[in-house]
Amino acid sequence: MPPWVPVLISVGIFIAGASLGFVYRISREVTALRATHEAQYVAHSDMLKCIPDIQKQVAALAQNDEVFWKVIGPHMSGIIASPTHINRDHLINRLDEGLLTYDQALNLSSLLGHALEEEKDNTRKVALAFKLAQVRCLLVAMDRKQASEGEEVAHSCHSPISRMS
Repeated sequence: MPPWVPVLISVGIFIAGASLGFVYRISREVTALRATHEAQYVAHSDMLKCIPDIQKQVAALAQNDEVFWKVIGPHMSGIIASPTHINRDHLINRLDEGLLTYDQALNLSSLLGHALEEEKDNTRKVALAFKLAQVRCLLVAMDRKQASEGEEVAHSCHSPISRMS
């Protein structure tokens, strides 16, 4: 037998042993990952069961939001109404009637934001802030509806209401 055969056999045995060790280690890691996955599935399956309840609660909150704006909205509109701002008042009336388009809502948001910055009377400031919040909520709802219908959502920056000074 040539002298290199025992070396070759030794190297082969070493490689086989290392491979078996590697396979054993990998199989232990796979078993641990399976156990972790099963534990996480059990933990998350409880959360998945809660989704219908959460959907019901969100629907109830949305209804409460609509009721809130239907009750408060017209009162705030009456406080804001001004004979010098006919366009703004027209858009506010369309908002209260639920007939405001997206572009009109953007325009009204801008008009209310400017009016809020310029207003000196605190009661009117509060009314303007409420109407501005209502319009921004409507814009967000319109954006979400548009996105859920698969349409491209117009990028709009609904900046936070400026601080009242």
